[in-house]
Amino acid sequence: RVATHDRRLFILKLGKALMVLGTPTHIVQSQLGSAARILEIEADFITLPGQLYCSFADQRTKTADTHTITCHGRLSLGSLHEVHQIYRKVMHDEASAKEGADLLEKELNAPPMHNTYVSCFLAFSLGFLICPFAFAGSFLDALVAGTGSVVLSLVRSRHSLIASVVLEYAPLLIQT
Repeated sequence: RVATHDRRLFILKLGKALMVLGTPTHIVQSQLGSAARILEIEADFITLPGQLYCSFADQRTKTADTHTITCHGRLSLGSLHEVHQIYRKVMHDEASAKEGADLLEKELNAPPMHNTYVSCFLAFSLGFLICPFAFAGSFLDALVAGTGSVVLSLVRSRHSLIASVVLEYAPLLIQT
């Protein structure tokens, strides 16, 4: 029973880590499904922007536990690589599920690599440079693109759940 609880906890922490660190939702579902199969846990997963629903079935008692994980995401490829390394260690029996859950918790609680000022500077620089080089924009267009990038960076860092919903559904609204 304790081992089953640890494996379920690992899957929940893995799901949260993948969602928080910017993994696409279809990859989150496949990674969690693969982890559940390897750890011999019966589970189903549903992902929505900012939310993950995990349902664990118990055939012995004919019950199911459903967990909802609500989180806001950021893109951190370095941390995502670390999460994948932890996932591989647990899947290849190099670490226990409990050790993996502890390592994932440490990774989730790690501070972001850059503070807000550095992120805003990088956002402005990239928006400013991409506009003229990729889209043949003028200097004024580049300034507007850089400023827009800073605004998006600030919204993303301050209200990430709102930003993730807006950024996922805005293209759909614009197309219609």
